[in-house]
Amino acid sequence: MACAQQNSGEELMAARCGQGGCTCALLDVSQEDLEFLLGPEVPANATRMTLVSMGGKTYFSPRTADEVHRAAGGTGRCEVTLFAPMVPRDGLWQGSVRVRSMTGCLPQVAQMVPPVVDEMGSTMPITWNGRFDPAKFDGSGGAEVIQWTETAPGRFKGRLNIPSNAMLDVSMELTSTLLNSDRATASMQLRIRAGKGANAAVLAAAGMANCRASVLYDFRRLGD
Repeated sequence: MACAQQNSGEELMAARCGQGGCTCALLDVSQEDLEFLLGPEVPANATRMTLVSMGGKTYFSPRTADEVHRAAGGTGRCEVTLFAPMVPRDGLWQGSVRVRSMTGCLPQVAQMVPPVVDEMGSTMPITWNGRFDPAKFDGSGGAEVIQWTETAPGRFKGRLNIPSNAMLDVSMELTSTLLNSDRATASMQLRIRAGKGANAAVLAAAGMANCRASVLYDFRRLGD
């Protein structure tokens, strides 16, 4: 799995080990994200454990990263560093999507969004040209719609370019991370609230004063 920079979200320590110890990195990921990406077998307290990759196997360990490092033959602390950048493999990639949460929205909106995003999963051939670019997951290239900025090797933040609206202030923030050469993930945080020219009281009465939605995407390489 790719490295992640520290932020205010949940973090999981990952240790990539070999003879003589491990290298460690922080992953910006929640328990819910792990269960969605890796399945129900993920331990209930996974974000408090260490994700270990050793000898071709990956597993969660109750040991700290330092303990795993020393057990693998290392000495001292497992220094937190950046894992070497990974390169996604060309081929057929499939995307799936799930609504994680939705609050403060009209009932009609809350009922409409889940089936809409469920249909957004797609399968497409992708040629990466040796570098991960989340815009590739958009069939049109996404450059004109989403502005992506790389914050760390294999990790991006995106902002949707939305025309201004006097009634509604719509903002959308996205992240995308390459987990390994055959797997990537992305998240979307959508917020709709009263614009400067809107009557906030009217929108509040209509149930759209502060609508928030959180969506998680999973991308997998199916083959050549």
